[in-house]
Amino acid sequence: MNSLRIEPAVTWGTRRQFINLPAQIHARDSRWVPSLRCEEKRLLGFVPGHPLPKEKPVQAWLAFRGKQPVGRIAASCCLAPQNPSNQAVGYFGFFECFNDPEAARLLVQTAAQWVGQHGLEYLRGPMSPSINYSVGVLTNGFDRQPSFQIPYNPNYYEELLVHAGLRSVQELYALEIFRDHMSRNVDRLERVGNHFSGRHSVRFRQLNRKNRHSDLQLFLSIAQQSLMSHWGFVPLSEREQKRLAIDMSWLVVPELLQFAEVNGQVVAAALALPDYADRIREIDGKLFPTGFFRLLMGKQRIKNFRVVATNILPNFKRWGLAPALIGRISRIALSMGAEKLEFSWIAQSNPLSFGTIENGGAQRSKTLKVYEAACAELLAYTGNGTTVL
Repeated sequence: MNSLRIEPAVTWGTRRQFINLPAQIHARDSRWVPSLRCEEKRLLGFVPGHPLPKEKPVQAWLAFRGKQPVGRIAASCCLAPQNPSNQAVGYFGFFECFNDPEAARLLVQTAAQWVGQHGLEYLRGPMSPSINYSVGVLTNGFDRQPSFQIPYNPNYYEELLVHAGLRSVQELYALEIFRDHMSRNVDRLERVGNHFSGRHSVRFRQLNRKNRHSDLQLFLSIAQQSLMSHWGFVPLSEREQKRLAIDMSWLVVPELLQFAEVNGQVVAAALALPDYADRIREIDGKLFPTGFFRLLMGKQRIKNFRVVATNILPNFKRWGLAPALIGRISRIALSMGAEKLEFSWIAQSNPLSFGTIENGGAQRSKTLKVYEAACAELLAYTGNGTTVL
């Protein structure tokens, strides 16, 4: 076997290899959905428009055997000063690798060394590049179709990461419900929600088409406030919020972004998106020159939806707003001909949300895992015949 080496993805050629490698790894898997290439390049800083602040750098590497790339990884320093538990944590993400344990181990070590050089004690991931984007490794649910923005990978990835010295620190779940069960459960969800929210004169409304961008930024603001105590929380910068609002404006269906207001104040929001996974596979993750139009054209014909978030401000979490919002989203999706709703993801450490969705008739369909280890511990693993440039 050829000797193994790591190279930073800093030239045009290595960055191109970094972006193209997943297609080679998943070449025989017809289920696989590529990332949107322009978005991945932007998050990695390969092209202008990087949404992360300068104090949150991202560095990418490739593993080679001879001239052939066999794996890739990136590391980032997304500090969260508001949450002391995250102060010493750096992240790895964009992980892809052939079934080559030595290459995976060296990639993880390289990320750990870089994170340690930035004064951080632990390496956590995959988070590409933080918890606000693509998170986790799929470990269960390989028989299910991949979903929009939910990781999908070969079933050996878990073994590669454990072999590299990482340990699971959090499980993330996807739950799904099909049309027949939705029809039977939506009335009950709305009835439970309205029983509580009706006492407080709660008003529901959808995204305002005329104020689309301000409503999307409001949704992101509610999400940030509601998640501050959530495991792994990393705040979005103002620049990230603006970038996400722009990106979401093309994808969102106004009726499927629902707000709950109390005395004119928005206190909760829920968002479902059409599952664009099949469309992204058809355009091979390329928005240009025609992919963008093919992705969005006739999106009303998409019959599977992903419920991305149900966020409630802390003082209103006991008001029954979650079942009320989920019931409204479900009813609207049914009116659009929905065949399936997927709720993803819900953290293992959030049993209240998991229970609400499960009580609404959804069943667990996928499990993803996030891994972590001390950088010093990871670097104690040694490899032979390697060169780190």
